[in-house]
Amino acid sequence: LIFINVVLYAIFILIVILYETIDDSEERCGGRLADDVGVNHVRFKISLAYRIFIVVIIAIIAFILLVFGALLFNKLSGMRQARRRRRKFFWLTVLCCTGLLIRLIYVISIGNNDDSDTQQNN
Repeated sequence: LIFINVVLYAIFILIVILYETIDDSEERCGGRLADDVGVNHVRFKISLAYRIFIVVIIAIIAFILLVFGALLFNKLSGMRQARRRRRKFFWLTVLCCTGLLIRLIYVISIGNNDDSDTQQNN
């Protein structure tokens, strides 16, 4: 579990470093600042890769939570005394999965807004 967190943080740090180290103040055209379409295009690609990475991670976590919740719900369904706990556990699983899916939709929708702004600047 710690290894997974280290890998995820390393990927995040790598993406941030890549995004921030792109030099957008390069002078070309005889000392005049040229249009930095290439830099915006590279930043757009890095931002898109980061959003895809986040969406995949959120989808994996939601799927694992749903499977784990279903397994525990089935284990609790065998017990007669656990009816109240089973109902609470069901709603907790549904609530958490719904929250993750809303987050996933939010990341995708924000990405679409950023893409259109970046595309217009190019």
